Amino acid sequence: MRKFLKDKILTITIFLIIGISIFILLSINDKYEIDYTTYSTKDYGTKALFLLTKNLNFNVKRYQKPARFLKNNHTLIIIKPSMKRFLDPKEQKKLLSWIKSGNELIISSKTSTLDNNIIKNLVPINKNQYLEYKLGNGKIYLFEEYDDFTNINIKNNESVVYMVNLLIEINNKNVFFNEYYHDYGKSNPGIFSVLNIEYTILIFQCFLTILLFIFYKSRRFGFPLTVLENEKRLENENVYAISNIIRKSNSNSMVVETYLNEFRKSLEKHLNQGFDLSDDELITHSKSDKILIKNNTAQLIIRANNYIKNDNNNPKEMLNIVKSILKNRKELL
Repeated sequence: MRKFLKDKILTITIFLIIGISIFILLSINDKYEIDYTTYSTKDYGTKALFLLTKNLNFNVKRYQKPARFLKNNHTLIIIKPSMKRFLDPKEQKKLLSWIKSGNELIISSKTSTLDNNIIKNLVPINKNQYLEYKLGNGKIYLFEEYDDFTNINIKNNESVVYMVNLLIEINNKNVFFNEYYHDYGKSNPGIFSVLNIEYTILIFQCFLTILLFIFYKSRRFGFPLTVLENEKRLENENVYAISNIIRKSNSNSMVVETYLNEFRKSLEKHLNQGFDLSDDELITHSKSDKILIKNNTAQLIIRANNYIKNDNNNPKEMLNIVKSILKNRKELL
């Protein structure tokens, strides 16, 4: 029954994982259909440009983090950025600092949107097919017609050829396509933001698989410790039943006497010295038997007799004597 339940839970969990994975992938696909992103295969996506650059043996990656995480020795391409993130003062400061340190930025956007920020106070040194600006030790290359780089227009204009030739001229194999300015990624990325979405899904599935494996293979380690185990012999059951009745009537000495009588029988059987021995005889024989000496049997008999003779009704003392008698009897059986 337990195995059947485990198999059923395992099956349900597997289907749940598959369902969650499909849902995540569908959500990702919907998100990736944003215009001007390298993820989108629609008319106004730029995936064709991304794949073309990759096929030309450039080390191409999508970049989804703020400018402060940009590495040197990379060329950054931005196609029609979202102004909300791109024009953030802190972002502009970090991006300009990165360019000044000797890196190149290729951006496709209207000049009017950049005049008051990234190219402010800069004079172009080249006005041919694109505008070229010098900034510190780096350069900015501006293509104004961003629609020329979309999937639908990439075959019908020369702007793509100029951009490819520019990349070859820059001679830097490491190329980033910026997706952070298309609202991908987070401004304070965590571990999963740093990883690609494929790796994030893989880690998620591995984690669930490990949990499933632990659940399916888990077994109880050992068995519960028996705190108190009653000896289910017929005479003991009868003695306990009688003793409980007597104890409820507040006759504690009678309880001890009942247990002591049964203990005497066990001692006589163990000593093999005959039956109907007196307590004095039992005490004498107990002092010469190794097991009985170890268990302080002689002192226990004296203690029990004193309790009975004094008609002691102390329940705590009664319990201690009864427990000692039961312990001694168990070792003799």
